[in-house]
Amino acid sequence: MGLTGSATNVGAAEQMQLLEWLVGQAPVGLAVLDTELRFQVINDLLAEINGLSIEAHLGRTVREIVPDLADDGERVLRQVLERGEPALGVELVGETPAAPGVRRVWREDFFPLRGVAGQVVGVGVVCVEITAQRRAEEELRTSEARYREEQEQVLASERALREAAQQATATRDTFIAVASHDLRSPLTVLVGQAQLLERRSVQDQASERVQRSARVIGQQAMRLNRMVENLLDLTRIQTGRLEIVRETVDISTLVRRLVAEIQPTLAQHELAIAGDEHALVVLGDELRLEQVFSNLLSNAVKYSPEGGAVLVTLEQRGDQGCVTVADRGIGIPAAELGRLFEQFYRVSNVAAHGIGGMGIGLYIVQQIVAQHGGTVAVASEEGHGSRFTVCLPLADETIRELR
Repeated sequence: MGLTGSATNVGAAEQMQLLEWLVGQAPVGLAVLDTELRFQVINDLLAEINGLSIEAHLGRTVREIVPDLADDGERVLRQVLERGEPALGVELVGETPAAPGVRRVWREDFFPLRGVAGQVVGVGVVCVEITAQRRAEEELRTSEARYREEQEQVLASERALREAAQQATATRDTFIAVASHDLRSPLTVLVGQAQLLERRSVQDQASERVQRSARVIGQQAMRLNRMVENLLDLTRIQTGRLEIVRETVDISTLVRRLVAEIQPTLAQHELAIAGDEHALVVLGDELRLEQVFSNLLSNAVKYSPEGGAVLVTLEQRGDQGCVTVADRGIGIPAAELGRLFEQFYRVSNVAAHGIGGMGIGLYIVQQIVAQHGGTVAVASEEGHGSRFTVCLPLADETIRELR
């Protein structure tokens, strides 16, 4: 899903990059407005709902884009800006340029976005169209008994969604803290929305396409939940709470297992292993080291959109065990290699290839490796691929055996 925006008036760069990632991945309409109620970020879905391109939104006010919704929408938006508190479950009714003359209904959540000093610098908007749901309710009114049954289900679901959303807004610190600690509750809301939509689509005998869409929303919500784990790891690292449970781990066996598991999922890429056959035993946390090597293998595939070979080399270098992952992908501009392991940094050539991400994976990799007393090195040539090498201290007994 494409995403375009500007963080000029919306606070810290880290917060905007994090928000842009979430907006680009979410299966609901999302946007960011500044304090003048001008669109700074909007995803494809909401732009499509409004009937205008992403570019047509940026820098323009809500009233300019959807004048029929402006009176009610601006009132709630200004309330959020003034009070610094979210407004949840707000229903807006009106027309958009996408369908003039057609009455449509949306359920929207509005969240205050805060700058590094804690001041409100904008509003985040989560939008789900519920026009079909409301039409179904109107039709159900012809049968009082059925209407009561359906209405009770809707009210119960709405109460559960509101309670989850209220819990999601308990923390009001910097946006990084909100994203890393409270995103699970909004994701629960998305899953709940999908379940409600799927039940209603079945009960109303909706088309297979609508039912399939509900299932896809649920799947994407679960995918987001996994991605949020990276954010949680980022928070644990920043607060010194990332735990490393040390035990003997053969990184050679670990890497070979990961390659065997990943290869069957790939259609255009071929993973190959070269180098030492013997064990490379280190003292470390197997789950965290698996996270490191999974990330490097995933990146090698991700940044090789044309497919091709990915070579994994295992070797001993003195008293260290080293794993190198080399691809033939898009590579990294030489001037940007020094910033590759910074938080939220993404190299300039990824956008042209339509490759998404939020720029924290390699930061987490470096931090985990550092806590194991190791190093991560990178060599790359733009247009010709990249090579990442992780070296970890070998356990003493391993060194003696290898000698």
